[in-house]
Amino acid sequence: MIRRFEPSDELAFYDMARRFHSSDAVCHDTPDQHFKDTFHAILEGSPLIEGYIFLLDGIRVGYGLIFITYSNEAGGLIYTWDEIYVLPEYRNHGLGTRYLEFCEETYKDKAALYRVEVEEENTGAISLYNRHGYNILPYRQVTKFLKAKGPRQHTKILFPNENIRPFQAGDREIFLEMSAQYHSLPQIVTH
Repeated sequence: MIRRFEPSDELAFYDMARRFHSSDAVCHDTPDQHFKDTFHAILEGSPLIEGYIFLLDGIRVGYGLIFITYSNEAGGLIYTWDEIYVLPEYRNHGLGTRYLEFCEETYKDKAALYRVEVEEENTGAISLYNRHGYNILPYRQVTKFLKAKGPRQHTKILFPNENIRPFQAGDREIFLEMSAQYHSLPQIVTH
C-alpha cells in the first residue's frame, strides 16, 4: 500500500531518510534538520513537495518524495520522483514498480514531464526506470548549496539595475523568440 505522509510517520521517515542519505545515493551530508523541515513542509501542504509512505503488511518499509517544478522546456509541470527508498530487507518485492505506476497514474493529468535522479552505479534502479520508459539525458547537474541563516523568510527580490527585472506583459514576443532560439541549440535535448 502507498499512502500520503501522516503525522504518525514522522519518526519512521526520519530514520529511513537518514539511512538513504547515509548511502551511496547521496554524495554529501544532510543535516537532520532538513528531514524535519521536509516532513513539516509536506504536512503543512506545500505545493512544491509531497511525501508517500510504503506499507507492506502494515509495516512502514519505505518512502518517496515528489518535487513539483515548472519547466519552460517541458511546457508545464515537472514531477520528480525523488528519494525512492525501501528498507533493504523489503527490497525485491516490486515496491519500486508499484510506486512508479502509482505516481504516473496519480499525476498523469497534471504533469508535462516525469523525472527521476539516479547514480550511474545504481544499475538496478536504472533498469527499473528503463522498463518504465524513462530515458537518460546527457545533462550534467550543477548545484550550489546556500548556508541556512535561521528560519527562511519570504523577502522581496531586489533587482540591482534596469538590466535585470521580472517579466512584464510587453515581453511576450521577445521571450517567445529567445526561447525558440535557446531550444534550437544542439545542446538542448528534447523528445
